[in-house]
Amino acid sequence: MTPINQRLLSELQFWLRIMKEHALFLRLGFPCNETQLIQMAQNFESRFAPLEQKSLCTRTDAELKCLAQEALNTVLEFIQFKTLVLDRLTNCTLGGSNFPLLVDHIRREAIRFATNIMRLCRGELMCPTEELLNDEVFWLRIMADHSKFIMHLLDPSERKFVSQAQIFSDTFDNLRFQAEDFDSILEITPRPIPSLLRFTGDVVEAGTDIREFKTAATKLITECKILSIIPPLLADHVRREAERFLQDIDRDLYALKHAKTPTPGPCPSPCPHPCPEPCPRPANLEIENVSIELAETEEENANVTEVKTIDAEFATPLQPIYRPKKNFLTGNTTPIKINFI
Repeated sequence: MTPINQRLLSELQFWLRIMKEHALFLRLGFPCNETQLIQMAQNFESRFAPLEQKSLCTRTDAELKCLAQEALNTVLEFIQFKTLVLDRLTNCTLGGSNFPLLVDHIRREAIRFATNIMRLCRGELMCPTEELLNDEVFWLRIMADHSKFIMHLLDPSERKFVSQAQIFSDTFDNLRFQAEDFDSILEITPRPIPSLLRFTGDVVEAGTDIREFKTAATKLITECKILSIIPPLLADHVRREAERFLQDIDRDLYALKHAKTPTPGPCPSPCPHPCPEPCPRPANLEIENVSIELAETEEENANVTEVKTIDAEFATPLQPIYRPKKNFLTGNTTPIKINFI
């Protein structure tokens, strides 16, 4: 398989299991009188299970393409189901033990999964810096959410663990806000500036800490050595996501390290001497002056601005930007039939 197909297969193997477990957690959190929602969640659980098994046996590109399409169709329906549940929770027409933020959280994960299936099937990758920032913004919010859920599902008497979860929540919220700042700052010319690489080091350090915390908590919950209402499967679920978080960031850093050197920015004016021939830098972008005829009224003339020559002085050339989080609307806008069985 090509590297991009290997990445697609890895996404399918990981997220199909996560989707299956989401269906299980939703089902367990519904009130017992919501039989239709319980049945629908059970249906999704039974549909994701064979897809997960199929992903573990996929070997060829043809098999991968077929699996990706089937997985995409299923997860798009699952997004609609989660949207329905979230809508009822926010309108106070559904009880149970599923927090609205939890349903929003797993809905975001499903949207990311569907987005990655579509763009990887099309062979679309962002530039390495954009991939890194996209993953950091997504995963830092996921880790902050996990910390909040853990804090509220632990018994209040477990003050040490509750306090640790609160600290993680604050840490990842602050890191996510900073990642969003970098995402905005580098939107036009995404490049690995030194402060971003230093920040990513902080992200990896925090990610490693919460992975170790979740690993220890999973062991204690499994051995019944901590008071909580967290099932062992849920504890292991969030631990695996922390592991995936670190793997994604490590992959992005590797791609960043091995990326081709970007084209130098345009020469300053005047060009420094001696300048090698041919000049390795692109010429300044010039836009010819445009003559503007006088308008018929003085009011229109007052709004006319003289067009001047523009020198493009960016440190690196502007790059096309692919932002799936801003373009993916299928979960809200496309009518998808959900079978009520």
